[in-house]
Amino acid sequence: MSRFKELRKKIGLTQEELIEQFNLNYGKRYTPAAISQFENDKRIPETHSLADFANFFGVSIEYLLGRESPIPSIQLHPEEEELIRAYRRAPANITVAISKLLEPYSKDDA
Repeated sequence: MSRFKELRKKIGLTQEELIEQFNLNYGKRYTPAAISQFENDKRIPETHSLADFANFFGVSIEYLLGRESPIPSIQLHPEEEELIRAYRRAPANITVAISKLLEPYSKDDA
């Protein structure tokens, strides 16, 4: 299974939901056929879109391309997983507002 498909399933999105959210948040026009080709390792996104996909999935470009081993996973509570799925489905203006609200809590105090 390609990293694209693995990551999409991990965040709980259908291909249609991924396309809708990604295109909306990054101003792209990817089609179901293109995403299917990425997921079946028949094509990779254009160079300028790789960083956007890596950002969307929260991974490095190297990981997305299968050149880096998986990052260790952290255990999330079911409520945290649902919040992450909801955040990824939310429109850009909502995710920006949420990020601003959480900014004071995202800094390491160490």
